[in-house]
Amino acid sequence: MKRIRSMRKSVDKPSDGPSGWNVPASGYDVDHMSEASTPVNIDSPTTPIRTLHVLDPANPHVGPCVCQLVADSLPKSTGATSRDVTKPHDEVLLVGGTTAERIAHRTGLRTFDRISAVGGKPWMSIFAFRKYLAHLGPFEILQTWSLDTFALVTLAAPTSKRVLYLSTFPETSSMARWLRTLQGSAAVLAVSNSIKRAWVELGGIEPSRIQVLRPGLSFNRVQEANRVRVRKQWGITDNDTFVMTVLAHPNSLGSGKRGVRFLTLTHMQGRKVALVLPSGMKDEMHAFRLAKSVPPPGPPIIIDDTVAYPWESFAACDAGIMLCNDICLPGTNGTTEYRSTASNVTGVLPLHWAAACGLTIVGEAGYAVSEIIEHGHSGFLAMPNNDHDIVRRIDQAIQDPQRNWGLRDAARSEAFSYFSRSRFTQDLKVVWQQLIKGAPIEVPELPTTGGLRFAGRA
Repeated sequence: MKRIRSMRKSVDKPSDGPSGWNVPASGYDVDHMSEASTPVNIDSPTTPIRTLHVLDPANPHVGPCVCQLVADSLPKSTGATSRDVTKPHDEVLLVGGTTAERIAHRTGLRTFDRISAVGGKPWMSIFAFRKYLAHLGPFEILQTWSLDTFALVTLAAPTSKRVLYLSTFPETSSMARWLRTLQGSAAVLAVSNSIKRAWVELGGIEPSRIQVLRPGLSFNRVQEANRVRVRKQWGITDNDTFVMTVLAHPNSLGSGKRGVRFLTLTHMQGRKVALVLPSGMKDEMHAFRLAKSVPPPGPPIIIDDTVAYPWESFAACDAGIMLCNDICLPGTNGTTEYRSTASNVTGVLPLHWAAACGLTIVGEAGYAVSEIIEHGHSGFLAMPNNDHDIVRRIDQAIQDPQRNWGLRDAARSEAFSYFSRSRFTQDLKVVWQQLIKGAPIEVPELPTTGGLRFAGRA
């Protein structure tokens, strides 16, 4: 088993600022931003809304995939290393330590401020956040990207216009109930219907209080030209080896043990295969022991940090395996108990990237995967908790290259048709405008042109 650690380091290291918060890499003086912004016409689609993005990249439920959403939704001037202070613009505030900075830099965020997470808990940094708002506020919108930062914003500025974007399943039912307590008049968005459903069912939240906003991908991030270089880094020197990876968000939910089992069973059928796993899996040690039990010469198994940045590594893979069984279980008295939480169900953002990067997708036929992948059209669906059925689907992809490429092309076409960065940014701004005007929150419907899977779906 080969382990690869990324050696890329952050540049433009921010310097310490006054009173426990940090000046961004560009080193500007915050005092010139203390005045209120000039009133603007928010109905204009081109009018910038002064927004503060609050995120904690080191949070496993945020990570690089969510940072990518933030970086690619910002105006170009905000992503640069200097600010135009003559007009409203977006600001980015990281909550965390140097790990948060490294993730932010690697995903393309260059201009940002940072406050520390007290005791490792962002929602406890209330006083530092209030001081930050006193220097740089007021903001028209406070956009948060995790429940922890949403709690921070709610406790520190309860009367502000707040937006929360949910990209993973609730870790526990108590977290979903906490969201219900904190929500108030805030707008809450979810990346998919399955994730919305989990928060609604577990938290007792009214379905109308959470809207679905599909993610936006920046397709020019995909580094297809690096396929050969990355595969050589993994020790794979040919193009015939079928490289698989386990899709997981957060990475800790990636089942390395099941991934190794799929690899071993496929290898025993005479297939030339390899497996790339994200680091930090909950059963990583079990995967190590299982890999050592394979008689030599066994198939290559690589653990690489870059899997967390799918646009960097997925082009070197051939298939993505999505283990996400969120099927409802029958409960007492004829009711249905929704037991899908982030402790056993992974988020779907890597699945979108797998489609955009042209991977063959093999997933468990739960709600989360079936919402995105159509069996036989854009990927393969297998029976949940049935490893042999998943291996059978992997073998189908290897045996029938022509059909395999057709599935890849369909998945990529739908990703390009529906999950564009511009569509996500425009729809997010529509939500901001509705919140500012006090109108009901309604996310625009997806376009009905191009592709088949999401036509007419909100």
